[in-house]
This record gives sequence, C-alpha cells and structure tokens, in this order.
Amino acid sequence: MGDASSPRERGRPASFSFRALLLVLLPLLTGLTGVALTLRSYRFARDTVTVLSRDVFRGLSHQAVAQTRAHLSRAEPAGELARRLVADGLGLTVDDRTQLSRTLLAVLDANPPFSWVGFGGVDGTFVGAHRLGSGERRLNQSWITEDGRTRLEEYALDQGPEWVLDRVNDDHGYDPRARPYFSAARNADAGVWLDPYVFFDQGIPGITFATPTRDAQGRFLGVFTVDFDLNVLSEVVRALAPSTHGETFLFTSDGVLVAHPHASVVEQRGARGQGELVRLSGLADPATQAFVRAAGDHLDCAGEPQRSFAFQSDGETYQGMLTCFPIGADHRWAVGVMAPESDFLGTVQEDIARGLATSLLALLFSVAVAVFLAERVARPLRDVSVEMSRVGRFELAEGDRVPSRFAEIRAIERSLLAMKSGLRSFAAFVPQDVVRHIVQSGEEARLGGELRCVTLFFSDLSGFTTMSEEMEPDALVERLGTYLSEVTRIIQAHGGTVDKFIGDAVMALWGAPQEREHHARDALTAALAIHARLEELSRTEEGAWMRRTHTRIGLATGTALVGNVGTPERMNYTAMGDVVNLAARLEGLNKTYGTRILVSESTVLAAGDAVLARPVERVAVKGKQEGVLVFEPLGLSAEASERERRVVALSQQALERYNARDFAGAAQAWEELLTLRPDDSVAVRMREQALAYRQSPPPDSFCGVYVALSK
Repeated sequence: MGDASSPRERGRPASFSFRALLLVLLPLLTGLTGVALTLRSYRFARDTVTVLSRDVFRGLSHQAVAQTRAHLSRAEPAGELARRLVADGLGLTVDDRTQLSRTLLAVLDANPPFSWVGFGGVDGTFVGAHRLGSGERRLNQSWITEDGRTRLEEYALDQGPEWVLDRVNDDHGYDPRARPYFSAARNADAGVWLDPYVFFDQGIPGITFATPTRDAQGRFLGVFTVDFDLNVLSEVVRALAPSTHGETFLFTSDGVLVAHPHASVVEQRGARGQGELVRLSGLADPATQAFVRAAGDHLDCAGEPQRSFAFQSDGETYQGMLTCFPIGADHRWAVGVMAPESDFLGTVQEDIARGLATSLLALLFSVAVAVFLAERVARPLRDVSVEMSRVGRFELAEGDRVPSRFAEIRAIERSLLAMKSGLRSFAAFVPQDVVRHIVQSGEEARLGGELRCVTLFFSDLSGFTTMSEEMEPDALVERLGTYLSEVTRIIQAHGGTVDKFIGDAVMALWGAPQEREHHARDALTAALAIHARLEELSRTEEGAWMRRTHTRIGLATGTALVGNVGTPERMNYTAMGDVVNLAARLEGLNKTYGTRILVSESTVLAAGDAVLARPVERVAVKGKQEGVLVFEPLGLSAEASERERRVVALSQQALERYNARDFAGAAQAWEELLTLRPDDSVAVRMREQALAYRQSPPPDSFCGVYVALSK
C-alpha cells in the first residue's frame, strides 16, 4: 500500500508514540514521588489551609479598611474648611447661590471620591454640585417659593463654558430641613457621619458627612454635606475576593449591608422607587447566613476588633474573619471575609513539593518531565480542545494547524479536520439552525415533533420558469444561486430558518427550532427587506434580469407540528399543518390580487404595530370552507407616510362597506383610494367586484368571502 499522506504531512518531523512515552515515564515518576506526595498531603493539608486563609483574610481586611477610609477621608477636612469660610467671614456667603455654587463645584472638582457636595439652609434652600456615573457634572439649586412649593433648577456644567439650564421642576418636593442629615448636624457641635442610606433621587446607596454652619455670632445657617456613592465600595470588595468562591463584604455594626461583590445592597420599595438598604441577615445566600450565625454577638463590633472562625454551609467547611473599624466617632463598620476551604487546596501542592525535598533526584526529574509534557503535549492538546469547542458551537471555519511531534495528536488533528469538512458538507443540505441545535444539544437526531406557534414563509419567483427555458443551465444556476443567496441571507438575518428550496421557491419559518418571541414581526420585516433588496439589485448590471420577474411572498402565523419527519435513515426537519398550507396558498393568491406580499390576519395581529398593513379581502383558500382575512403589508410603521396610512384607512372603510353590502359606498371608497394609488391592483379588482354586485346583488347568504378555486 502506498503512502497516502500529503506532501505537507511527509514534510513534518518524525512522529513519536505518546502512549509508549507515558508507559515508560509515568510509572517511574509515580514510583519515585507517590508515597511521599500522599503522606505529606494528608499530614499538612488542614493546617496549611487554616494558616493560609487567615493570612489572606487578614491582608484583604486591612486593604478593605484602608480603601474605605481613603474613600471617605477627605470629607471631614472639606466640611471644616467650608464651615470656617463662613464662620470667620472669609468670603463665603451662603445667601449668594451663585458664589456658593462655584465654591461647592470647586470642592467637588478637587475631590474625585465625592459624589455630592451641598449646602442646605435653614430657609429650605439647597445648592449642590454632583457627579454622574458617566463623569458629567451637574449643579442643583432649589428653594421654597411663596406658595410653599419647592422649585428645582438643574444645570449641566460640561456642555460649554456657560452653565446650561437643563431641568426645571416647580414642585420637586425636596426640603433639606426634612432630611436626616440636617437634624443630625443641627444638634451637633462638629461634623457628623450619618448611617448609610439610599439617596433621594438616584436610588443608590450612600453615606453623608454633615457639618453644621454658623455665622460669627453663632447663629445656625445650615448644613454643608459631602455625599459618597457606596457602589464604589462594592467594586472595591469585588476586587478583594479571597478565592474563586470566596467573598469580601462591608456592613455596619447594626447589620446593614454597605458593599457586596454580587448582591444588590438596595431593595426597591414604593411607587417612586424609594429604596431601603438590605440587612446582612436578609441575604438568601446559605453561606452568608452561616457566617452570620457563626459570628454571633461579634457582629455588633462591641468586642474584639478582629475574630477568625470556621463554620459549615451545605456540607462544606468555610473559614471566616470579622474585622471592625470606626467611621467617625459614633459609627463602626465591619469587613467580613469568607471562603470555602476547598478553594485553598492548591496550597497543599506547595507543601507536597517541599516534602519531596527528601529525594532531590526524583523532584528534579519530575520537574523536567512536567516541563517537557507541558511544552510538547499540553499546548497542542489545548489547541485541539479549543478547535473541538468551536466545532461544538458549530463554528466550522478552518483554524490554525496544531504543530506536534506526537502521532496521536496529529491523528486527532486529522480526524478533527475531516469531521469539520464533513459537517460543512452536511450543513449545506439542511438548515444550519437545525444542525447547530443538534450539534450543541449533544443528542442524536430522531423522528418526532412538537406543536409550536410559528410563522411560515413561502416565496416564488414569477416568470422564472419561462426565463429558464431561454437560458443555458450554468447561467440559470448562477442567477438562481444569486437570488436564493440574497433571500436566505435576509431570512437568517431576521432570525428565520430556511426549511427547503423547491426550484426557485423558498419555504422558511420563524419560531423553530429556536423559540422566538416576535417571530411574526421578524417574518414581516424580512419579507419587506427581501423586496427592497431585490429592487436594489435589479438596478445593477448584474441583477438586470430581475426586472423581468418579481417575488411573491405569503406569510401565515399559527400552530404547526414542527420536528423531524421521514425515516430513521433519512429525515427532514420541517413544519406541517393548516398554517403551512395557508402560507403557501397566500403566496399563490398574489397572482389573483396583483400583489407582492399577502399575509394572514393572525400574522398581522401577532406582529402588533411594527408593520403597517391594509386589509384586502376575506378569502377561503382552496380546500377550506371558512374565510381568512388577508392583509397586504405596506411597510414599517415607523417609516410609513401619511399617504400610506390614508391607504390603510380607505381600505378598511371600503371593506367594511363591502361586507355590509353597501357596494356603492365600497366602490366609492376604492375609487378614492385609486386617486392616491392609480396602479393599485387590489383597489381596481375590489371596485369592479363591488360595481358588479351593485348591478347584480349577491344572494342573502353573502358574507364577503372570496372562494379561491385554485392554488
């Protein structure tokens, strides 16, 4: 037998048997290191986990305390400076809102951690500068008007050299005198920290440092405030995770959650979205609840400032640490750190390595083998694994070749390339959505189906049969391929699945195999996009042949049986049911009405207001006794002109008169419609039909249903 490998294969270095290599090396490595590795791992595992976790927790706790204090540290000097500027008569007057605004804005700019800097006066006036999440600065000024309401003016500061008045509210309802910080500071001799709370407008957690302000005579003028957005602290503790499954969080001595890496610290309540901070004991996480129970009385920070403990949650042992620290003179917060011991088992490997020092030769040999295998085996296997994952996601494009000297890895690579080639060929014959669904599910395709609400699509290229008789086969296939490629691309771009091609006809569906909430809207949008794209192509030199044809489309929405039908050896994913037949009949009805797209009433109702469609007539398609109201979509509602909306209204009016046997009125309405659209084939047909009925009235059983006798 000859060498079937390609020249590229023959040019590679000689291969080695990875299996044979492992059979030689691994027994030797295991014999030298196994006993020592096992004994040392069992002896030191628990002690290593405990010591390491406490060291890590202690360091993280100190970082959390330091970053929290750094975040809040500038508030007290800023408040004291503002108080002294007023009390000592150094140029700051709280009655001058403009001057006060500029001062507060300067303080905000000089202190990036500040979210708000404000002043609330004894007369209900409030001036505040604040920074949005995007970094944009805003200025708020509010005061009590003569009628007792609060007028708010908000200025945008970063849209030019001048302040821009951006928002006015004559009944804002904010009175600084009613806020907790005002009463707390009014009765204090110096600045005070408030308990964390939810900001009035933003609905985010925050904390305020409030400084009472008095004039030189000791008269109380109001309160300077510095606010901090505590969401920043949630980002801080998220970055201080002790391990993969561990958490660091902040809470007050009263048990109110201040910062958490995953849980929201605000619970929304009330019609205006007012929020309350969540209590640590209110979190649903079982590990957090176990932490609370284990910490016990230490949660209120009344005892030792730092405490370590172990606890159980869901059958797993956790290590925890509680560290208390002061915020101002009257408040104490705590840092909680916890993690499962299993996250720290990696440190046991280091302890094992130290134990293996008793046999230096074995240690050096194992390191050499590990480096060799990592470079020669692990990297190619990882590359192959990545390619296999892409195949699992049905991403079949050619990837980079995997260089390796091992025959087994190269064999895997060749098998992978063959599999991708086969799947690409397979995907060309069936809907790719179906193939992707089968591949990603990991299950074998089998016969069966389910009832699903879907939207069916049928299209046909008029005049193509005649054109095909005049063309060479190669040119015909090329033109048909161009046409079907454009139709398929648009269908897939709008979430549809092409079921099959029948010559120049296309059957597609929305809502299967993947469920799609707005399948009717997407199908209608796709149908309109197809006509727009084909019209655009017909104006090019390559697509000039399309001017001799046009595409007819029928859409219907309803329940169909979708799934795999056929035999175990040969099956086809498709849809069956009345809705399928209806969509096909509607496509054919376009020839009767001279239209391009006809859709069922169920499709229009399911699509909602997204598409503007006018009623055509109630039709009993071939094989059915009951009539279905048929619509012609005119375009997207958002892009519709007044003229198109008038067409819809006149069509509705004419059809209502027609169904009520007011044939003269119906004919008049369609006549008026023709003044808007002289080439409207539907209006021409329906007007002539109404005039005919006016001359020779239909029987009393007439119900406005047109019975289609052909497909």
